Amino acid sequence: MFYTLYEDSKTEGADNWFWHSVNGGTSLPYADYADFSRWLNHYGYYEIPDTLYITIKEFKDANDNYHMQVIFNVAIPDPTAPHTHNWKYGTIYDATEDTDGLEGYYCSCGATKDTSPIPSITAILKNRFIQMDQAGKGEVITLKMGEWNTFSKEFMQHLISATERGVTIKLDYKYEKKNYVTTIPAGTTMDLDYDYYGPLFIQSMFETEKLN
Repeated sequence: MFYTLYEDSKTEGADNWFWHSVNGGTSLPYADYADFSRWLNHYGYYEIPDTLYITIKEFKDANDNYHMQVIFNVAIPDPTAPHTHNWKYGTIYDATEDTDGLEGYYCSCGATKDTSPIPSITAILKNRFIQMDQAGKGEVITLKMGEWNTFSKEFMQHLISATERGVTIKLDYKYEKKNYVTTIPAGTTMDLDYDYYGPLFIQSMFETEKLN
């Protein structure tokens, strides 16, 4: 399947190139590789196609004005055409804080097999680690954990590292359908002897407010 992605035209003397979508695609510059990748994912393709064709046309219109047109075309396999799958294993799409991701075997035609979910907690923890690691002395940060109320040693290591730098951390979480906020004050230090720390342990150690 030969698919026209974008056309870009310029009139002689004009400073700007004007992009517009073709075949109903989202208008994004091809140079933005990440956005282009997401665009392909939206249509069920999980790899950047190997072949990109660029066609340059020069012409004059009826008023004798000079134009140059650049057309980007890409060859994408037709997912309905029979072919031998070339399976690769990896992340098909990433988890977000609200939705699970997916990993497994995928083919460039869009087919997948032997897939398994990537839990949304992986995205939540990644973002909370960044939040704690980047906080500076004197800051007060709130970590919204939702239903996740049991914290691993790795999580607590990031947390204690932050409080030792002078960061105050508020853990916002649910326990038995109730909302709680536990405050770990700046300067807190503690030995981490356990692999996991549940809500009752956290509440026994630090000031906790029950919201409802």
